[in-house]
Amino acid sequence: MTRFDWPTLLWGERTVAVPSDGLQHLDGGAMFGVVPRVLWEKKLPPDDRNRIRLGMTCPLVDGPEGRTVIEVGSGGKDDARFQDIYGLERDGGLPKRLADRGAPPETVDRVVLTHLHFDHAGGATTWAEDGKTAVPTFPNATYCIHPGEFEDAMNPNARDAASYLKRDYAPLDENGRVRWIEGGEVIDGVR
Repeated sequence: MTRFDWPTLLWGERTVAVPSDGLQHLDGGAMFGVVPRVLWEKKLPPDDRNRIRLGMTCPLVDGPEGRTVIEVGSGGKDDARFQDIYGLERDGGLPKRLADRGAPPETVDRVVLTHLHFDHAGGATTWAEDGKTAVPTFPNATYCIHPGEFEDAMNPNARDAASYLKRDYAPLDENGRVRWIEGGEVIDGVR
């Protein structure tokens, strides 16, 4: 089992670490909904655009069943305008952080995506050398996705359309890399 230099939790035969794909800045009012700003701004002061700073954490589980990454952040496929709107700060992002600590993307066996919004699933794919074709970031991994979420992401309503970017997840299905999970265990002991 691999030990990493960022904080880890021992969980039976597994090690759980929490690397990051970086930060994003999203509208505080949208994030907290009906909670009044005077309550949340004390803990998370917004910037001049009313955005609060949020981490894109991506738990890494290393154990007898292999290496699993849960969520993959926004990835690095976005143009400067998109990065500015969402206040993305990646500084190399998740693949670099994993590689720097001995767990490069090609050593990941599975990726679990709880849902397919760009800030959770954007890093599932990366641009191929042509700069136009999205390919799986984790070339040897199986991507675990709920089929209902995939259907919603492929056919988003007007409210969700900005959060779902097909280039992030459609290539996974096209390349036969998806394991459809409708409930139950993703790996032994992990639901």
